[in-house]
Amino acid sequence: KVISSIVVLLLTVVLLPWAEFRTWAKTDYSMDDYDEVVSTYSIDQSILGYNDYLKQFQESYPETTLHIGVDQIARYDENDRAADPTFYSDYEGMSGKSVYTTENSLIEFEFQIEEEGFYDMSFVYYPVAGKNSDIERSIFIDGKLPYREMAAIDFYRIWKFDVMYSGTDKSGSVAYNWEKDNQGNDIRPTMMEVPEWITGYVYDSEGYVTAPLAVYLTKGTHTITVLSLREPMLIHEI
Repeated sequence: KVISSIVVLLLTVVLLPWAEFRTWAKTDYSMDDYDEVVSTYSIDQSILGYNDYLKQFQESYPETTLHIGVDQIARYDENDRAADPTFYSDYEGMSGKSVYTTENSLIEFEFQIEEEGFYDMSFVYYPVAGKNSDIERSIFIDGKLPYREMAAIDFYRIWKFDVMYSGTDKSGSVAYNWEKDNQGNDIRPTMMEVPEWITGYVYDSEGYVTAPLAVYLTKGTHTITVLSLREPMLIHEI
């Protein structure tokens, strides 16, 4: 009985905060609802392209940097069900907490805006091991896809040639120990991932828009909902 009581007490301490935290989520759409939007964004005429989206607002770029961290998570779902997120502390040299998001998850952050205007968006993330493909996410603001380009955002990984580094040659150029075939020709090496923390702006994955993508935010409370489409990743902050 004593052991059972201790276990129940520990579970209460760990889980109660998240049971309360989820009730703060501002959007109540399911993962299926968000998936439906992503699957139809290219034919849904109500979802504007980025250039048309910009024309809806007066140009205003506040000189403000807003940091949205894991303490502002309002919701986390996996496989269309509420779940408890997994946190990492001081992971790979990054001070503080980060949250692990699977490739079939939804995470929502709630935050306050004091000055209205356009805000460029960037992520501090770590490309954890997956299936060796690009990480892909959809980004919603206040439960809506702001424009088409946000339906499929790529987060890149870092790769290098899987060869032995052997210093520099006489000219100062980097030298590697390349494998050769029986004719003495260099053999193209395989690639290996060298993951590290990345801070990167959100860009149009198709490349039609070359500047960082911005969203217009009015003064008040807002949410950013990040829907996983492919591969897991750690998020430290937005």
